[in-house]
Amino acid sequence: MDALFIVNPAAGGGRGRERFERVRHLAAAPGKVVRIEYTERPGHAGEIARRAAAEGWRTVVAVGGDGTASDVADALAHTDTSLGIVPTGTGCDFVRSVGIPAEMERAMAGIWSYPPRACDLGRIGERRFLNAAGFGFDAAVAEEANRIKHATRAGGTWPFLVAVGRVLRTYRPVWVRARVDDAPEERMQVLLVTFANGRAYAGGMRISPASDVADGRLEMVTVRALRPTQVVLLLPSVFLGLHTHHPAVSIRSFERLRLVADEPVAVHCDGEEFPPLAPGSALDLAVEPRALRLLAPASPPA
Repeated sequence: MDALFIVNPAAGGGRGRERFERVRHLAAAPGKVVRIEYTERPGHAGEIARRAAAEGWRTVVAVGGDGTASDVADALAHTDTSLGIVPTGTGCDFVRSVGIPAEMERAMAGIWSYPPRACDLGRIGERRFLNAAGFGFDAAVAEEANRIKHATRAGGTWPFLVAVGRVLRTYRPVWVRARVDDAPEERMQVLLVTFANGRAYAGGMRISPASDVADGRLEMVTVRALRPTQVVLLLPSVFLGLHTHHPAVSIRSFERLRLVADEPVAVHCDGEEFPPLAPGSALDLAVEPRALRLLAPASPPA
């Protein structure tokens, strides 16, 4: 099995190249053809991956965070090229759902041993996502957390928690109309709606603890309107996946979904900014079952 490695130097607070260089020797294997390319701008990882698939590479490895893996997954959807992931970013939440080790050395070794397994992808508008997309409060927090990361080069959960504190000061719940599959339209006031393929986001928050990336469905995690103090009290339980017992939280699986908001709402796609939803405009989501060949352990973690 030959492999093309796409390395994002900006991952991990700008330490992506440095981190990869520590394990680069593990990319070499007897009898394997290996090529390494570094991204130079946002979206470049997807461009490289599309070209690699067209050239007939059987494996493309995303070396970076969830955003890098998402860009590459989008480019490889419905092709015969498998996606491998070596996490070097600040969050790297998707690997938690599929059993890929968070340690770079072990993840690199797995590239040569993991079998390809089918993996669903989500689609928000015309953009596919690998792990999760969000609407409302979590999208506003993701925007602020990204600003903190770029300014401080900090990683992990800390930028997200700081962003939560800042956004809570001004954020207000919004009214939305939702149609899930063929169910009747429902109007509700929400703090956030997350559309999950994987189980965790934002540096380890288990937003959808029962999600399965190969079940042909996504999960809609809805948190209805809460006061700021209630949000602060709820937040710790999300890291344990216990928020699902809160009366303001509901989870429904779906194949397709349409949302319409009464006012402008922030949206994110795998933690990256997405065009905000304008008042009265529809946001369409759907699952693309088995759209990706993913190199990961045969049995995902419980």
